[in-house]
Order: sequence, then structure tokens, then C-alpha cells
Amino acid sequence: MLVERDGFLSQRRPMTKSSESEAATFGSLVKRNYLASLRRCFDFSGRSGLSEYWSYFVVYLCILVVAVSVDALLSLFVGRFRGFRAIVILFHMLPNLAILARRMHDIDRRAWFMLWPFVAANGLYQSGTPGPNRFGPEPVDLVGS
Repeated sequence: MLVERDGFLSQRRPMTKSSESEAATFGSLVKRNYLASLRRCFDFSGRSGLSEYWSYFVVYLCILVVAVSVDALLSLFVGRFRGFRAIVILFHMLPNLAILARRMHDIDRRAWFMLWPFVAANGLYQSGTPGPNRFGPEPVDLVGS
């Protein structure tokens, strides 16, 4: 189907019901994982799966990009300004530590291993221990549910 957009003809694929619901499901999944991570910001025990960590991190990164952009715009008018960036980083500091500690627990490592950059980086991509480990039961992975 050809559609005129900004004076150009482009081909548009009609969105089906299943693709609409998949998009809505993915967005709600990311939002649910991000909010769940914020609610568990004082919980350094237990485990967090890959999907929970990456959903949280992507939303945090988007919020940080918006804050840096607002700071850059305000810097044009008032000089060097870093207020919004600092607020976002300070607000997310404890949730970042908590979810990284739970992520280390998921790969059966103590939270102190997050201080070793190579072990911590490996934990961000490595899938967790299948089944229960010494830190608790396997986290419920919400992808596809």
C-alpha cells in the first residue's frame, strides 16, 4: 500500500492485531521491569534475571539522555548547568547497585564481585544459574509471558 508522506510516496505495511499487541506487551514489560527494580532498590538479596536488568538499564539510559539534553539546552542560557543529570544519577544510584548485586547473585557470585569490572561485565551478558542457587530461587523471566 502506497502512502504519501511529506510529498514522498512510501510503502506502508498495515499493522496487524498481533503486531500491535506485541508492541504493547514489550512496552509494558519494560515499564513493569523498570518499576519493579525501583521498588526493590533496598533489596540486595535474591536474584534478578537478564530481562529485568536490561529493561531497567535501557529505561535508565533513556532518562539519562533526556536529562543530559535538558542540561545542554539550559547551558545555552545560564552557562554550565548539570542539575538534571545529577538528580537522575543520584536517584538511580541505589537501584543501580541493588540490581547489579542481584544480577551477580543470579550467576552465583557474591555481590562484592561487582567491584571487579570484568566479572561484573560478564554478569551482564551471562544467563543465570538454572534452578535455585545459594541466593534463592530462579527469577521469573517475564519475557514472552
